[in-house]
Amino acid sequence: MAEYIDSITLSKLRGINILVVADALGIGLRHRNALCISHNDSNPSLHFWPSTNTCHCFACGWGGDNIDLVMKRENLSFTEACQWLGRNFGIVVGNGRQPARGTVGQPARGTVGQQKTECDTDRQQKTECDTDRQQKTECDTDRINLRGPFQHQPDVDYLMRMLEGKKLTETARDFLFEQRKLRPEYIYWCRVVSTDFSIAGYRFGGKFFDGPSLLIPYYGVDGRLLTVQSRFLGDKSKEKPRFKFAPGSKPMVYGMQILPQVADNEPLVITEGCTDCWSAMSMGYKAIAIPSATLCNEECRSLLSGRNLHMWPDQDKPGISLYMKLKEMFPQLVYHQLPEGCKDLSDYYQSSYVQKM
Repeated sequence: MAEYIDSITLSKLRGINILVVADALGIGLRHRNALCISHNDSNPSLHFWPSTNTCHCFACGWGGDNIDLVMKRENLSFTEACQWLGRNFGIVVGNGRQPARGTVGQPARGTVGQQKTECDTDRQQKTECDTDRQQKTECDTDRINLRGPFQHQPDVDYLMRMLEGKKLTETARDFLFEQRKLRPEYIYWCRVVSTDFSIAGYRFGGKFFDGPSLLIPYYGVDGRLLTVQSRFLGDKSKEKPRFKFAPGSKPMVYGMQILPQVADNEPLVITEGCTDCWSAMSMGYKAIAIPSATLCNEECRSLLSGRNLHMWPDQDKPGISLYMKLKEMFPQLVYHQLPEGCKDLSDYYQSSYVQKM
């Protein structure tokens, strides 16, 4: 089976400066731009953002973080890309048994005996890959239903594996970058991916997340994955739920992993949902999403207490009600009036900020 990589190791790997990774891969950088590695590029279209450790091609739409960069450049799987980063930057991945180090993109050479051992290993890995495919098929059917403990808590280990190696599909890129005009570096920083097909929500479960959908990971303030929410992008006439949390999950505050990066007295925008949160980030703010005041537990209140909080409430009764309840919790919360004709922050972003870009 594919080697398990824990969230702490993933955080270390994703923390490696993407410009340094690009240099190690032999990608020629010039002023944080390079020829795209995803299409036949003649004019440097691939832009790098060290602040979010992500990259995006403005010609073909491909992008991602430093792990995605290694996967694309070296034609590796997610796990292999993590091992590549571990070998080249001194980070132990999985059980720590790293393949012998060679040049970038080339395997290390050995004796005939070593090559025979490697061939045997290749056969074993092929068998394991076949087993993985069989297990994936079982996860995507209702033949086995062993939900068990995941009735009351999300299957985080499964969700981590589910997210590994997934990209933004063409449908998702169109929704995020063409329709909503969101800035790619913040979408990649939030680790948003997508699926065009229905997939399971926990190990051995039946199909749960509908396709096509965004897959939106929720992280704690320490960066650990808590759950995943889907946002359906398909035909509205199909009467699919627009949003779904993974089985065993409850609604929660979105974007808490940004709090350690918010300086004293720096504005922090509170929004009502993920899309508004991404819009606020695209406007240049650091932001979180609190869809209901009841989600602000004691820990949340402690983390937000004393911070420079701002809010553009949705222009409807629930939006104003949410602001009033949050204002009682956080007296320092500053109210901002949306312009006439804008029902929420996403509308404001598209009508005002996008036109100025």
